[in-house]
Amino acid sequence: MDIKNLQKGKHARIKETGQVVHIKQISDHGIALVKFRTGGEFLLLNDRLESVEAGETQH
Repeated sequence: MDIKNLQKGKHARIKETGQVVHIKQISDHGIALVKFRTGGEFLLLNDRLESVEAGETQH
């Protein structure tokens, strides 16, 4: 996966769980601040995230 596809303000998926999160901030040091749909925020390594393509549908 190309980490450069991760952008602030976009959505991403956590690889291990498949959960979709909102990227609030992203650093050049490999860490992203993400917000869960339930309202919590968490720091994750960028390599644990994958970008969500616009054409994908959540069920």
